[in-house]
Amino acid sequence: MRSLLVILPYSSKFIDGSFCRTETNKICEKPETGCTAIIGDVKIDSDTDLKVFKTMESISGTLTINGTDIRDFGFLESLEYLAYLDHGKKIL
Repeated sequence: MRSLLVILPYSSKFIDGSFCRTETNKICEKPETGCTAIIGDVKIDSDTDLKVFKTMESISGTLTINGTDIRDFGFLESLEYLAYLDHGKKIL
């Protein structure tokens, strides 16, 4: 995986930014067929259809995999970027 963002010491608690939407990207708020990017947290459990992740290139949020027998992460073959941007949430 490549590094999406490097944050140098800075006094601000938040980082604002934007991203480009191109015609080849399908940006979604939840995993669905054809999505290339998700903005939001993703939870994978035993009921999740892993096929929707084949085209996923980036997730801007957390990725939680829980309660599954997953042994092969090939369903994330296109994933290049996973970035958690803290906006006051606490990860346990």
